[in-house]
Amino acid sequence: MNDAVNQPRDVSAIIDRIAKQSAAKGPLDGRVDLERIAVVGHSLGGLTATLSTFHVGLRDPRLAAAASIRGPFTFYTPRFFEGATLRFLANPDRVGCFALDRLLDLSDTEELLHRLGGAESGLDSAGTAHRPCEKAPPSRTMDPLRQQAITRLAVAAYLEAQFAADSEARRAAAEYLAAGLQHDFPEARFEGTVADQVGSISIGPFLREP
Repeated sequence: MNDAVNQPRDVSAIIDRIAKQSAAKGPLDGRVDLERIAVVGHSLGGLTATLSTFHVGLRDPRLAAAASIRGPFTFYTPRFFEGATLRFLANPDRVGCFALDRLLDLSDTEELLHRLGGAESGLDSAGTAHRPCEKAPPSRTMDPLRQQAITRLAVAAYLEAQFAADSEARRAAAEYLAAGLQHDFPEARFEGTVADQVGSISIGPFLREP
């Protein structure tokens, strides 16, 4: 987890490389739209996605959207998102608590938040953030294939609402997120509105079956 402070720069380096390849002859020649770039991450990758898009000192302005799939959201304050529009913010990851409790070392969390700028960057560095899985997870979770289906649909609709060239397509995708997704999957939840500026979506937890 301590390397999280370096990972947004890795994202920027990847964007730099892709942009360079898009401007040269090769498989990506002219095929990358640098005005419509999103980053998607799972768990600590979700943290990287959020930092890369919103952190005041680490964000890459070329990123127009971020999808954090079960990423940690417990230590962000509203100030953290002042540089862009926050779109969706759901519950923190509570799946896989057995492994997290044994493998995730959070002893350096305060130091990491300090290196990321602490309160000045909108991060809770006062030690009041909750640890992942403080509350015991439920005994049953949703079938993994159903989780995957919801995740794919939600991310696809979110990116379509953000990036589709046609305004009607963007509107239809936003309406699906607001109503259609929960109609198809009663356990799914949508919060927020689709804005014209940078946004993010958090997916999970998947705690109950319909």
